[in-house]
Amino acid sequence: MREIAIVKYEFEPSPDTKQGRILRMPSFVSPELEQQIRKGSLKEKCLRGINLMGVWLEGIDFSDADLTEACFEFAVLSSCNFQGCKLEKANLKRANLIGANLDRAYLRGADLYYARLTCASLKQADLSDANLERTILRCADLSGARLTNARGNPIIDRTRMEGIIS
Repeated sequence: MREIAIVKYEFEPSPDTKQGRILRMPSFVSPELEQQIRKGSLKEKCLRGINLMGVWLEGIDFSDADLTEACFEFAVLSSCNFQGCKLEKANLKRANLIGANLDRAYLRGADLYYARLTCASLKQADLSDANLERTILRCADLSGARLTNARGNPIIDRTRMEGIIS
């Protein structure tokens, strides 16, 4: 019989920012960017192609930021505000977006494979051409969202879907 090793990652949470908390920041994030995140807001910033793979943030304001082709793979972004954000072709594979606000976000061509969007708000979001394979949409709100040419088989449970454009 094979033994299974269980690896437990422990880390000290950082102090609260003005708006949210940083629970884990990968070492490859530049000190300048980390300082901006610690202020609690990246509102209206141009962060095209940024790599935030595996970050663990809570309640950070990314509203109206340009995050085109950003990488948030394996990131935990609970209760973060992405309202009006440009996330075109962003990599959100296996990202945890529980309670996130993505109202009016532009997610055209984004990869949301196995992303968890439990209790997330995506009102009037543009998910055209997005990969929604195994995306978890539980108790989410997709009212008025655009899903033109979106592909995949998302897991949908108790999700509002009034006025969806397909």
